Formats: sequence, structure tokens, C-alpha cells
Amino acid sequence: MTRKMMGCVAALVTATTAAGIVGLGSTSASARGEAPTVAAADSYARQHGAPRADLRLDRTVQVPGGSVAHFQQYLAGKPVIGAEVVVQLDARGKIHGTTGAVTSAPRSVTAAPARTEASAERTAKASLRKAGAPEVDATAAAATDLAWYDAGLFKGAASKGAVTLVHDVEVTPTAVDAVGGRVLVDANDGTPVYTETTQRDATNRRVCDARNQYVTNLDCPSPVRTEGSAASSVSEVNVAYDQLGATSSFYTSRFGYDLSTQIGGGALRATVRACYRDSGGDYGCPMENAFWTGRSMVFGQGFASADDVVSHELTHGVIQNTADLVYSYEPGAINESMADVFGEFEDLDNGTGNDTSSARWLLGEDLPIGAIRDMKTPERGSQPSSYRGQYWQSGSSDNGGVHTNSGVGNKAAYLITDGGTFNGQTITGLGQAKAEQLYWRTLNALTSSSNYAQLGQTLKSSCSALASGGTAGFTSTDCQQVSKVVTATRM
Repeated sequence: MTRKMMGCVAALVTATTAAGIVGLGSTSASARGEAPTVAAADSYARQHGAPRADLRLDRTVQVPGGSVAHFQQYLAGKPVIGAEVVVQLDARGKIHGTTGAVTSAPRSVTAAPARTEASAERTAKASLRKAGAPEVDATAAAATDLAWYDAGLFKGAASKGAVTLVHDVEVTPTAVDAVGGRVLVDANDGTPVYTETTQRDATNRRVCDARNQYVTNLDCPSPVRTEGSAASSVSEVNVAYDQLGATSSFYTSRFGYDLSTQIGGGALRATVRACYRDSGGDYGCPMENAFWTGRSMVFGQGFASADDVVSHELTHGVIQNTADLVYSYEPGAINESMADVFGEFEDLDNGTGNDTSSARWLLGEDLPIGAIRDMKTPERGSQPSSYRGQYWQSGSSDNGGVHTNSGVGNKAAYLITDGGTFNGQTITGLGQAKAEQLYWRTLNALTSSSNYAQLGQTLKSSCSALASGGTAGFTSTDCQQVSKVVTATRM
């Protein structure tokens, strides 16, 4: 069965038994044999305009109820950013769905860059400065890989068959005046085609206190409280320490995922009472904001007190190391929504803060400025509850509306968990325990360029895989409810 939405075809693959999964570094999928997992990925690529695609197994991830196999598309031996295919398998090896995106660019392209890596790194740092990100100095560390860029995939849209050879430059954040990001630089004419800072607005623990001064290093070089040490005399340090621990415990107990090693490089770092400014302006002191730098957390005064905000920002680190959703347009909106969803799950689980019925599904209800989003009723914050519904943002501001269009994913999570009647669909909620497992599997089955149609499909195929073996008590009735939610939110 195929379904077209936004110019993309989402294919559901009939369940078959996977004989095995091929190893990393193979050549084209069709040349590697007829293992059903490989055949499913190959078939998906053909349906989306990429016959004989060079798909290589990037990783296989164990998830509740089975596993997901991620394939990366290559052209001329170089990866196509965002061109990925994911095959979902249950615990018995049956395939329950295939999703993703591929480029339809011809295989005859050649990967012969005219510009050097050093030149690309200089351009990347200049682009970050021009974009209004914090100043990036010449000594900031940078890592560069050669890859292909398909502009359509970065918006969650269909490929138009045009690719650009780019230097994919990752600038590592260090000091405030050297915060980094990711820049794709045309490998032939040297112009930046995509720029993204590593910041997102909004257990081995290390907590620093900036004392409402402008910080000089975002990596918490001089912690005032570390793992196992005595409580600080500064309450916000202790609150941040406790919230980091609570979020870490949530991910470990629910999904067996160690935040310290997976996203923290061996430690979870945070700076509280921080003030911040960059080339684009001064964000105030005290600062009314919080963000994830790519390696650590930074909180303005009072912002570490909101457990869901802490979990939201740390979840950006989890997303970065799982689906790695591009932070623009629909993939970026799903990125923000997933951070909200897991942030709220942790908030509802930990027994701290305001968990009254009136605060349920509010994000940031414990902030000094009050709640910043309503996941149950996104319209209260001028966000859409359904795809391209009221308040949907179609422009390019805010990276293509990532903080606005996240309302669609948030509404879906509320309905899947608690149920309700919406857009002609009456849904029986699965409850939080099942919803957590469904969303964890779904996050691990998304690709970096997933759009809302693919999120809807992945929620359904994830549920199907869970119900196949009765994992976490999932049944086919649960999956009917998930399908109703996808219909109601028009994904």
C-alpha cells in the first residue's frame, strides 16, 4: 500500500521474515543478496525514484519489541545527508514497516571537490558568525567530511534529483564567543548552503554557577558540585543537580539508555544562573532562557527549576545521538516535539514540581515566566494541533517554524497517552507506560529528514511491531488507537 503526502510516498511493507541484516561497508543493496531486510530497503528506494541505490547498513538498534535497521544512501562513495531508509523488525525478525527518504539524483555524479577542507572550515566559522550565532574564533575545533546535500530532504520534502557536493563542517562549541554549529559548504564554489547553530532555545554530574554573570566557557570547567559531593549553598545548583539525576534515571530505567556516556562524553554538565550574549545581541542578565550547546546545558536564573525544561533540553542531546533530526522545517518541528514529549513524560514520572491536573501537558509550568507551551491544546500558544491546520507556519522564520509546528506532534502524544475526541476521532489513551515505549521505538526508527507523514507511519509501524509480540502489553487494539491519532492530526 502506498500513500502520497507532501510529494512523498510513504510505503508500508507486508510483514515478512528477515533472514539477516548485512554488514556495514557493503556495496549496493541489490548486490548484497536477497535478505528480506535488504530487499525491503531496496524496494523502498525504487518506489521513491532511486533504482539501484547504493544503500549501506549504517547501524542496527535494539528497541522495545525488536530492532530497527538504518540504511544510509551513498553517491560516488559519499553519503547523502538525510537520505536514509529504516526497516522496522519485531523480536521474531518480521518486518513491520519501511520509511525514510532517498535522493533521486543520478549515480553518475563524481565526488571531486575544488575547495579544500581548510577553506571550508574558514567559511563555516564565518557563516556561523554572520548567522548571529555567538562569535566563533579561528581556533575553534572543526571536523569536516565530504558528503552530498539534497535541499529538498532538509525540509522533509521529496527529492528533486539535484545534489550538491559539500564539506560537512561541525564546529565544536567551547567558550561563549566560540559556540559552534554545523555548516554545509559547497565543495566547488565555496559558498555555505546550510547553517545551523548547536543551540536549542529553550550518572556523572557536574554543575557550575555563573552567579548571574556572562559566562566565558559553556562546558562547566569549574564545577561547584560534582557527582556524590555535598549539597551546595546555592539552591539552583542543587536543583539542577537533582534534575540532571532525575532525567538520567528516567532514561536508564525506561530504556536502558545512559545519558552520561551517550550524550555527555562521560559527564552531564550544566551551568546555572548564566547570562549570555553574542554578535546578535544581549539576551539579558538574568537570562530568561535555557539551551543545549551540543555537549552541555546552560540555564538562566530559575530555569533549572522546571523539570520538563531540563529533560527537554537533555533530550535534544538524545535526539542528536539517535534520529539526529535536521533542525529545520518539518524534521526540526518533530525534533522540538520529541524533546517536549520526553520532557513531559519525565515530568509526569518524577513526582516533583507542579503535577496537578491543570498543569498536566503544560511545558515549563514551573518556570519563573510560567508555561511556554500547551501540548494538550497547542492553539493556546498559537500552535497547530493538526498538519497544516490553524497556526501552521509555512515561512522560513524560526528555521521553518520548528517551535510552532511542533504542536502537531505534541497533540498526537497527548492523544496517544490520554485519549480524547479530536477531528471526528474518539481515541482511548494507551497510558503513559505504553506511550513511552512507543515513542522510544519511534524516535529510534526516524531518519534525520523525517517529515510528519513519516512520523505518522512510523508511529503505526512501531506499534505493529510492539503488538506482534505483546511487548509491554501492546495489542492490536492499541494500534487502532494510534492510527486514529494519526488520522485526527492529519499526519
